[in-house]
Amino acid sequence: MNKRHISGQLAGARQQGVVLIIGLLLLVVMILLALTASNSAILQEKIAGNFRDASLAFQSTEAGARWGASWLQSLGASTGQPRPFPCPSSCTASAPSAVWVTGQYDPTTFDWTSNGWTYGQNPTDASVVPNFDASSVQSFLMVSSPPKFVLEEQFFSRDDLAVSQARGVVYYRVIARGNGQRTRTERIINTLLAKRFQ
Repeated sequence: MNKRHISGQLAGARQQGVVLIIGLLLLVVMILLALTASNSAILQEKIAGNFRDASLAFQSTEAGARWGASWLQSLGASTGQPRPFPCPSSCTASAPSAVWVTGQYDPTTFDWTSNGWTYGQNPTDASVVPNFDASSVQSFLMVSSPPKFVLEEQFFSRDDLAVSQARGVVYYRVIARGNGQRTRTERIINTLLAKRFQ
């Protein structure tokens, strides 16, 4: 064997070792790309789930606010239900009214379990409203609990030319709370409502 043949064999062996190392490096890069894509997909799924949960909580809260506002709008002489006067201390199912005094609602200490009215209830007697469409309750099967609302009287603006002082516009704040599928996903919204009582 001559020197040229031996050096050619050594060079070939070195080249095969370089190909192996390059192949391994490419395999490592492909694995890292696959892991990055997998982590990105998992993150996107979590983001979408959180957005869906927040959207459910907001829609549930909005339904609670609309229920409280529609109950207030339904009161009046035509229904035989007078203006609801604020509760003396706290509004519960046994209280004669469902409206809180201005400033009694404190979001840091408020107990929604005992003092909030549930969507689908009539606040005057805490019973289900007779003309309530039960099929709409099923839309809240995807949330952890049905929305609740609180009614707070802000102030009464008496008509200056009114014969009776009971005539005027009452301004209410409707505070509603709703949850998503997870209990920790919570939304609270406030709505101001003006209602004229004759």
